[in-house]
Amino acid sequence: MYPRSRGHPVHGLHGNVMLKLRDFLHLPQLDALVNQMVADETGLVVLAGIEARPANLDAPGTIISSGLSAIFNILMQEILLARPLAQAVIIAEERALARVPRQFSRRVRLLQVETPQQYAQQIEIAARQRPGLLVVESLTQDSAAAAFQAARNGVRVLAQLDTVLRGAAVAHQILEMGVPRDH
Repeated sequence: MYPRSRGHPVHGLHGNVMLKLRDFLHLPQLDALVNQMVADETGLVVLAGIEARPANLDAPGTIISSGLSAIFNILMQEILLARPLAQAVIIAEERALARVPRQFSRRVRLLQVETPQQYAQQIEIAARQRPGLLVVESLTQDSAAAAFQAARNGVRVLAQLDTVLRGAAVAHQILEMGVPRDH
């Protein structure tokens, strides 16, 4: 997917402009899938891909953007748009993920983690509060089982997984993280 900038600046997700999926060139078949993900009331959606990486270690400010974070943020916002009364809890290491457009700011709460090991505990705390959407910045060895358990208990969970794998290999990677097959 590529932004449809056509000479116009594409502002950051946390700026004044809220990007939508239609702002990116994509396969039309994705629309039905995204609509289904937005419409589902419970369950877990895992967006898997490679997160942005430094392009050149000699040039510290150069980042290769993967689009994973952009699509993740768009999907989170689409889910919140579809549920105007839903509250969201975001579990993240960085505050940037909780910088949402003003229309969502009162409905979104951040549970910040300082180490990856804190994810599971924060997921369990948030799941007990039964938010309309539980957003997990990073699905890891430490957070996967708790995220899947929250979804199994009826909480809507959106998580991203930083991986080079795709398809069934992603499912195998999640199983290797300690998520039981019955989740």
